[in-house]
Parts: sequence; C-alpha cells; structure tokens
Amino acid sequence: MNNLNYYCLRPVSLLKSSVSFLLFVMLSSCAVKEPIRTVYIHEPTLETVEYNVEILPSTKLPVASLEQARDSYIKLLKSTQNSEIIVESLQRLAEIESMIAENKLDQEQQQQMKHHLQIAAGYYQQLLEQYPAQINQTSIRYQLARVSDLEGNTEFSQKLLNQLSQLKGEQHEIIEAGFRMAETAFSRKQYQSALKLYNGVLSHKNEPQKGKLNRFYNAALFKRGWTHFKRQKYELAVNDFIGLLHIIYKPAEKRNGIDNNFINETNRVMSLSLSYLEGPKTLSKYFYKNGHAVFEAELYLSLANFYLEQERFQDTANTYFTFVKSKPLDILAPEFEQHGIDVLSKTGFLDLVMDSKENFVKHYQTGAYYWEQTGRVRTEPVSNWLYKNITDVINFYHAQAQQSKNPQDYLAAAKWYRVFIKSFHDHKERSDKQWLLAEALNDAGDIEGSISEYQILAYQPNNLSNQRKEEAGFRVVLGRQNIFTALTNKKTDKNNGTSQKALNVFRQQLIDSGMAYKNTFIGAKRVPQVVAQTIELQLSNNQIAPAVTLAREVPSIEWVTESHRKRAREVVANGEFDLKHYALAEVAFIQLFKQDRYQASKMQIFHERRAQAIFKQAEMAKQEQQFTQAIEHFLRLGKIEPKSKIRSNAEFDAATLLLQIKDYARATAVLEKFVLSYPENPLIADLPAKLIVAYEALENWQEAAKQYEIVAKTSTDEKITRSAIWQAASSWMKLDDTKSQNKSVATWKKYIKKYPYPVDLALEARNNLIDLYGVLKVKWKQDFWRRKIIITVDSYKLQDLRARTLAAQSQLSLANDNYIGFKAIKLTQPLRKSLKAKRKKLTLLLKGYSKVLDYRIQPLSTEAGHKLGESYAILAKSILDSERPKGMSELELEEYETLLEERVFPFEDDAINALEANITLTKLGVWDLWIQKSFSQLEKLMPARYVKPEVIDDYATDP
Repeated sequence: MNNLNYYCLRPVSLLKSSVSFLLFVMLSSCAVKEPIRTVYIHEPTLETVEYNVEILPSTKLPVASLEQARDSYIKLLKSTQNSEIIVESLQRLAEIESMIAENKLDQEQQQQMKHHLQIAAGYYQQLLEQYPAQINQTSIRYQLARVSDLEGNTEFSQKLLNQLSQLKGEQHEIIEAGFRMAETAFSRKQYQSALKLYNGVLSHKNEPQKGKLNRFYNAALFKRGWTHFKRQKYELAVNDFIGLLHIIYKPAEKRNGIDNNFINETNRVMSLSLSYLEGPKTLSKYFYKNGHAVFEAELYLSLANFYLEQERFQDTANTYFTFVKSKPLDILAPEFEQHGIDVLSKTGFLDLVMDSKENFVKHYQTGAYYWEQTGRVRTEPVSNWLYKNITDVINFYHAQAQQSKNPQDYLAAAKWYRVFIKSFHDHKERSDKQWLLAEALNDAGDIEGSISEYQILAYQPNNLSNQRKEEAGFRVVLGRQNIFTALTNKKTDKNNGTSQKALNVFRQQLIDSGMAYKNTFIGAKRVPQVVAQTIELQLSNNQIAPAVTLAREVPSIEWVTESHRKRAREVVANGEFDLKHYALAEVAFIQLFKQDRYQASKMQIFHERRAQAIFKQAEMAKQEQQFTQAIEHFLRLGKIEPKSKIRSNAEFDAATLLLQIKDYARATAVLEKFVLSYPENPLIADLPAKLIVAYEALENWQEAAKQYEIVAKTSTDEKITRSAIWQAASSWMKLDDTKSQNKSVATWKKYIKKYPYPVDLALEARNNLIDLYGVLKVKWKQDFWRRKIIITVDSYKLQDLRARTLAAQSQLSLANDNYIGFKAIKLTQPLRKSLKAKRKKLTLLLKGYSKVLDYRIQPLSTEAGHKLGESYAILAKSILDSERPKGMSELELEEYETLLEERVFPFEDDAINALEANITLTKLGVWDLWIQKSFSQLEKLMPARYVKPEVIDDYATDP
C-alpha cells in the first residue's frame, strides 16, 4: 500500500501565540467520493476508513506568505540565544517547510517537495539531538517519522515508528505509530505480527459501548478483521466486522460518502468471510446468540448480492429466506422473502419455487401472524407480491388437480382459493376465484362447501353478470339435490341408513334453495322446473301451506307448461283440503273437474274429497253454532255428490241439528226419508234416541218412555241400557194415570234389581218408589222402601250429602210415625201398665230421632232435636194429666199428685236438656221453625229463664 495515503498534506491556518501548530490530516481529505464496486476478493484499503481525528479548519497559504514567515523565524533563530525561543522557532520552521512541501506537491514539483521535506526533517533532527529535554519527544519523533516517510526515507521512518509504538501512554502519536507498524506488517503479509500490533492499538483505553474510542480504533478493528480473514479465522473476522458495524453503522439517509463507503466495504468483507463459513446460517446463529442489530438486514442483503454476483441462486435465495426465518416480523421480511422467490425462480426447481411461494402466502395473507403481531397495514408492493404468488400457487394446484383428478388435490387448490378471497376481498378477480373455488370443491366431492360458495356468488353483491349469478343459483339447487338424492338412497339401505330427521333437514335446505332461486331469478327458463320440484319437496316435508301458495303462483310464471299447471291445480285442491280450507278446496275441485281429466279411480277420489269438503264445511258451521248453514251444507251434499259414502252421515247429522234447533217437523221428515233410503244403515239404531229428543221436547212422555224401552232392549251397551231403563221409569212417572204410575213402579223395581250399583242411583230409585207409593197411597210400601234406604246407607256407611239426606228423611218419617203413636197413648189406671206401654214407645221414638241426628242433616236434625225434647215434655204432661185412681181421699189424692210431680221432674229435666241442646245450634248460625219451637217450649218449661222477648228478639235479628 502506498504510504502517501497515510500522509496527505493539508495547509492549516497559523494560530495566534506560540502554541499554534500544524495538525496533520489523514484520509478525510483523500477519501474517494464514489462508492467502490464490490468484487469477489481484493486487498483492503483505508480509502473508506474514517479516522476519528480532530481537524482544524485548513487554509491554503500562498508560498510568499510561508516564505516570509520562514525568513522571520530564521532571523529570530540567528538573533537569539534563548533555548525556548530556539526550540519554538525550530518547530515552526519544520512545520512551515512541511507546508511549503505540500504546496509543491499540489504544483506537482516532486523534487522541490522532497527538498523542503529534507529541510523539515533536519529541523526535527536538530530538536531531538540538541534540545531533548525541552521538547515533546514523542510528538517530534512522530513528525520526523512522518516527513521521513513522505521524503522517501521509509526505513528510517519505520524505525522511528517502531520506537514510538513501544512506548507506554495514550498519546495519539504512540497509538498512530502502533497502527502504522501494524499496517506495514499487514502489507508485508506478516499477519501474526499485524494481529499483535492491531490488538495493541485496540487495547488502549477505549469504551466502544460509550462511544469513547481513539482515532485509530475503527480502522484497527477493520484491519484486524481482515487479518483474521487472511489467517482463515473467519468467525473471528465476522465478530470484528459486526463489532465495527455496531460502532459505525448509520441509516442510509444519515450517511455521508465516507460513511457509506466504509459500511459497504465492511459489508463486503463480511460477506466474503461468511462465504467461507455457513453463510446466512452463520449470521442467524450469531444474532440469535448475541441479539439482533439494526444493520442485520443490510448484512443479509450484502451476502445475498455476493452470492448473486457468483450466480449462486439457491444460496442467494436461502440468504433471503434465512433472514425472514430469523426475523419474521421485520418490516423488510416481505421484501426479502420476495427477493428470495425471484432469485429461486431462476433455478428452474419448480418444487422449491412453489414451496417458497406458499410460504410467502402463509406469512403475509390477511390475518396472518405477521400482521396480527406487528399491527402494520399491508403495503401496495406486498399486496402485489402476495397477489402474484397466490395466483401462481392456485394455478399450480388446480392444474395438478385437473390432471390427477385426485380429490385431495382439488381440496389443496380450494385452500388457496380461500386464502385469495380472504386476502383480496375487494379485488376485481375475487368473484372469478370464488367461482373456481366452488368448482374445485365440487370436483373434490365437497358438495356442501361448493354450495356455500355458489350461494355467495348467486345472492351476495359482486361483479358477476346476471347470467352467471343465475347459473350459480341453479348450481346451489343442483348441489342440494345431489346431497338429498344421496341421502335418500342411504335411507333405503338398511346397513347404512340416514335418520328421517336428517333427511328432513336436507330436504328443507333444498326447498329453501329452490325458493331463493325462484324469488331472485324471475323470468329464468329454469324457474318452472325448480318450482315444480320445490312444490313436491314441500309436500313430502308436510309443508302443505307453502306448497299450495307456490302452486297458486304457477300459472303466472314465465315458461311454465300445461303439465305444470295441471299438477298445480291438483296440489291446490288437495292442499286446501288438507289445510282444512274446505270452501277453497271445493272451489279448487270444481276447477279441476272443469279443466282436467284423470283415471276413473283418481276421479272417484277427487269426488269423494269434494264431498268431504262440503261435509267439513257443515261441521265447521255447526261448531260455530251456525246451525241453519250447517243443515244446508249437510243436505246439499247429497245433491252435489249423490254417490258419496258420507251422504247418509250428512243427512243423519242434518236431522240431528234440526232436532237441536227444535224444528221437529222437518227433523221427522228427514229421519223418515233416512229410514227409507238406508234401511241397512247402522245409524238406524240411533233413531230412537233422536225420536226421544223430539218426544221429550213435545212432552209426549208415553212415547218417549216407549222409545227408552226400545233402546233398553236393543242396546248392547250396559251404560246405555241402564240409562234407558232409568229414563223410561222417569218418563212413566211424569204421567198422572194409575197405569203409568204402576209402569213406573215396575220399571224402578227392575232398575233396582238389575243395577244395585252405583248405590247412589239405586237410592234415588228407591226414593222415587217412596214418592210413587205415596201417590198410590200404599203407606206400608213407602215404609218398606224407607227402611231399604236406611239399611243401604248404614251398611255401606255412605257419607255423601244426598245419601245421608235420603236416609235422614226416611228415618224421620218413620220416627214421626212413632211420635204420632206415642202421643196417642193415654195414661189410664192402672197407671203402671199404661205408663210402661208409653215409655216403651218413647224408647223407640228417642232411638229413631237420635238416628236422625246421626245423619247430620239440617233442618231434619233441628226437627228431630225439638221432637226429642218435646217427647219428654209430652210424657211429663201425660203423667200429670193421667187418670187418678178411684176411691182416694183428698189427702191420699194430694199425696198421689205429689208423688206424680216427683216422678215428672226427671222427664222435664230431660226435655229441657234436649231442647237446650237443640237451641245451641243458633251459635252456628242456625235458625228455623224447629229452633223457634224449642225456644217456645223452653219458655213454658222454664219461664223464669227464657221468658225474655227482648233477648230473644235481639238474638233472632243478630245471631
């Protein structure tokens, strides 16, 4: 290397005072301004290395001024003996001679330049030899080495520099001397010595992490890296170069020419070093271990360019891809990955290229991890790369699928179509890609997936023509139809069946697809075909109302055929009937009979359905209590459909309604006609019941009873028979003549004998016999049935109100008979005998009334309670009023009566107790005739206590 590169001379301004000195400037003024083109390998230069030296502003001084200054110092030197002035003058003279030499160099006067340098060297030699103690020897030796080298005395210069480099200290001259020696060793290929010297320069007090470096640090680090490279220590070289970049790196927009050249040269030699290692892999490992750096991408780019210049395309692509793998979220990752794809495309390895394109799409598709983590918005270049790559991937896989016909290949293509649609939702080609996606899914056998895409194409906003949208809509229908057909076939396969529920779901989907197609693509030629199928599907899915509604639209649909219209009329007629729209169904069948012809068996079914429609209209009118309307419907059925199977039912129901609206004359006429028209009809058996209604309505109880007896004889239903006997007895009972009364008695006895159960009804039948024997005045038979009622209630321990009431009434009636007999017994002499008979009757009476009380029926209980007390009172009074023995003296009579009174007192007490027990019912809010009578009786028995009208009145008005 030419040593002149180290000593480019620049004039400096002379500073005030004696401390002004000439600063020597390196490299910054001599640097080449244009970037150096990277080549495969060449020796390093320092043209691009920036030395961090302090540089004073320089000014070119005219030679005349320098010579004038030189002459002044020479005169001063000759005129003084002062050593300090001499030393200062010698230094200034050496500097001035150096500056004159630089001017001569600029004027290309080489010989004169050397002459002035020799003079400068003489001054420095003189200072070292004569004034060693008064000078900075390090600085003077350095300057001497400098001018000696420029003069061409290299050996002497190297000797001085070597001496300087051995010195200790942080003076820049010592550091520079070491650097010069290192450079010399490097140029002489003495790499071991150079490494040691570069390490010496770098070992001075430096703090790179704080930016505190000596002025030769960067250059030394750069050259040490080269030294490692020369020694084939490539990893050490990489470490030095990356360490240097950490110091000198600046973003491109902040670099000057020197910065740019220095960084480029470092990147170049870095790439060279990496090429001897594992290339990008080495970089990746380094940054993984030591942490990422801002210049990392630039290193990968430099290495990629290095490989590219050598046409090592795979290595180039791998460099780009390694960066992306190392820093997947870097802002340059998409660009680098695309560069890798572009380079790889030159290799002709299609598989590698497609893999790389797939990776790019995965990395930068919409919603990819890259965008989620960085929050960046996809730029136009990235979008363009993504579009190109995904298009290539799609075309590759779809072409492969079309060749192989393998469903998995079609699904692979479909996957990338979906990525395109997701990533380019608003792209003009989005609909076309979605169409191809639908086709790919269909070819893969994913019919559902294909349908979903066609659904979007047909019914969502896009740039497709109406014709293509209609085609998409029809393909939705076809797809649904294929699925449904396949499931229907599985349904018939016992070994691989499909549930009816699932089948219904897919049928409904096919229906919905058909309706959407029909409603959207009005006027399309395939609409009638789709509508016809949809109607049949609705019917099979039991969607009668929608099917009828759609069938009614058929005549107005464009391109519809007559066969479609005929089927639609049939659907409307049957559908309205099934929907219970019977009036509409009747009209629809009339239209059908006017316009269409079917086989006789089918026509018979339609006629019967019309008859049923009329019958149902009658029933609906009946349900809404529009009886007149219902009767007319029932009767017109036979006129419109005389051969209908339900004609007889209609006429029978008409008669029933006529009875219901009390049009008995017309009802009779209909029923008589019914008997003549349908003598074998099972409904004949129901005629007595109908006639009974009429007879009862007319109060013709005798005929009603006869009809009931007919029903009782003919019915096989036990309940009906029992009810008929009951009603027959009731009907006979309503007649006044003795014959009818006896018929009623006989019928009630028949009922009791045949139907002892339910017990409550049998009790009522016995009670009816009591009433009938009362009318017939057969008292003993009345009492017989009364006892039957009591025995029944007691034996079954019946507790319902009606049973207890009937039993209490019967018991009270029997007790009252005893009461009458009790009152009729007179106490005569002998008193003991007559009293015994009366008391015996009293015992019976008391037992009977007590039993009435046991049934707990008011007011029967109050009557029984009163008569209990009254019976005691009657006995007491009877004793007092009894016949007196004859022949008694007055005294004996008086004693006798006293004795009677004593005998009477217990009976009076019993009477009072019984009556008071009866009146206690007033506390329960009971007040009736028998309570009132009990109070009246107590007033007689205990006047002092009970003759208080005001109290009784108050209680009576406010119990």
